[in-house]
Amino acid sequence: MNEIMMEISIYLIIAIMLGYIFGWLITKATSRDKIIKIENNKLEILTQKVDELNSSNRDLHSENNKTILENREQKLKLHQLETKLKEQELLIKEKNDTIDRLNGKIQQQKGDLQQKLKEYELEIEAFVDERRKILEKFKTLGD
Repeated sequence: MNEIMMEISIYLIIAIMLGYIFGWLITKATSRDKIIKIENNKLEILTQKVDELNSSNRDLHSENNKTILENREQKLKLHQLETKLKEQELLIKEKNDTIDRLNGKIQQQKGDLQQKLKEYELEIEAFVDERRKILEKFKTLGD
C-alpha cells in the first residue's frame, strides 16, 4: 500500500509539475500576445500620430507656399507701384523745372517790360518837355 501511495504521490507530483509547466507556458503565450497587442496598439497610435503630423505638415507646406506666392505677388505689386511712383516723381520734377524756367522767363519779361516802361516814360517826358518848349517858343513868338 505504501507503494501505491508512493505511485499516487509521484503521479500527483508529476501532474502538479505538468500543470505548473503548462500553466506557465500558457501564461507566457498569453502574456506575449497581450504584450504584442499592446505594442501593436502603441504602434498604431504612433502611426496615426505620424500620419496626422504628416498631414498637418503637408497642410502647413501648402499654406506656406500660398503665403510665399502671395508675398511674391505683393512684392511685384509693390515694385510696380514704386516704379509708377518714380515715374510720377520724374514728371513732377520735370513740371517743376518747367515752372521754374517759365517763372524765370516771366521775371525776365517783367524786368524787360519795366525797362521799356521807364524808357517810354522818359520818352514821353522828353516829348512833353519838348512840346512845352515849343509851346513856350510859340507863345513868346506870338507875343
